[in-house]
Amino acid sequence: MTPRRETKRAVLMNADVVGYSAMMARDAAGTVEALLGSTRWLAGAVESFGGRVVDAPGDNLMAEFDREWAAIRCAMYVQWTEGWRNRHVPDHLRIRYRIGIEAGDVIDVHGRLYGNPVNVAARLQAQAEAGGVLVSAPVAERCRPQLRGVSGTYGVHQLKNIPEPCPTLALTV
Repeated sequence: MTPRRETKRAVLMNADVVGYSAMMARDAAGTVEALLGSTRWLAGAVESFGGRVVDAPGDNLMAEFDREWAAIRCAMYVQWTEGWRNRHVPDHLRIRYRIGIEAGDVIDVHGRLYGNPVNVAARLQAQAEAGGVLVSAPVAERCRPQLRGVSGTYGVHQLKNIPEPCPTLALTV
């Protein structure tokens, strides 16, 4: 049987834990416990902003949204609430994220997403500051009215294995 394939437009938020490998080396059991709790919390945040978790391998989470502004609001909420989430957690077990956001046409095969926007969101996340949100400039431009009053820095990043430089907005959270 051939898998069901659908091409659609999606807004992707990729979140990855800062310093995960070092955390695991220091305290594997504690890190796994902290990660599982944080992943549940992050999945709940994604759902509360109208998104869905596409995949969550290891210390990474990929979420899909219908609207750019929902993904940006979710990412900013995640980063804004970092201190609150970690207030009772020992320093060596504090989960912090880097987040990247991109939008475009993807191929959906039974709920799994494939395509250049998936790769760009992951590469943006890798370039984001610890505790930061890095958004492709086209996504940010579509949200310009909602971003009034939000601090950020426009730039250009050369992303790994992506041929064209990617204009970005690094949000100050």
